[in-house]
Amino acid sequence: MKLGKALKMGLAKSIQINDTSEYTIAGVQSYGKGVINRRNEIGKNLKMKKYQVIEPDYLMWCKVDTKNGAFGITKEEHRGSLASTNMALAKIDTEKFNPSFIEKLFSFDFFIKI
Repeated sequence: MKLGKALKMGLAKSIQINDTSEYTIAGVQSYGKGVINRRNEIGKNLKMKKYQVIEPDYLMWCKVDTKNGAFGITKEEHRGSLASTNMALAKIDTEKFNPSFIEKLFSFDFFIKI
């Protein structure tokens, strides 16, 4: 089965940033090291004013700077964190693929070096 058959784009919810609220911002690490909650920020300090809300079991990558295996799988610890609109989030159909398998796949050198 092709991986694309188990991923759906466009399902992540977006929110508008409130200048006085605090948010956890997530990103992806290079070399298959996955998703990380990078920092907490007050809304007025964020350049973008629209972010995607993360839920578990999404494949996440940067649409602008996809290199060196900067992909990851969102997990429970990322629930409610935010991803900028520069990040792509594809919902994994967990009935077709185990997210842990996809995470392992994206950590192999042959994937990182493509």
